[in-house]
Amino acid sequence: MIDVLQQFYRELLDWVDNGVAKGHRSFRRDDGLCANAYDFALNHTDKMVYNYPHRLEEALREQFEEQGLDRHYPFGKRSYFLRARSGSLYRCPKRLGWLRDQLEDTPRETQHEQVYA
Repeated sequence: MIDVLQQFYRELLDWVDNGVAKGHRSFRRDDGLCANAYDFALNHTDKMVYNYPHRLEEALREQFEEQGLDRHYPFGKRSYFLRARSGSLYRCPKRLGWLRDQLEDTPRETQHEQVYA
């Protein structure tokens, strides 16, 4: 599950770095990390085993908790709602920093699980 989360983080950051375009298959500007992780799992049909999207979302929430963050609003509840309404969740420095930190210690060769296989 961690390998798939790494793939999710990498693809999400690529989307952010390329301007958070509307109409992406898995990502929305007004959805937080958990909702985007859920949609990411739904759009990878090779991983469609029982309850897989919920399991990926739960693994993400567990990472938040392990790092001392709130499992529902890791970067602040007020910030979440304000940014979701304006479509600016992925301009939040805390959110982007956290995402980048999740990939920082993972060697590039081991970051890619065959999510599309």
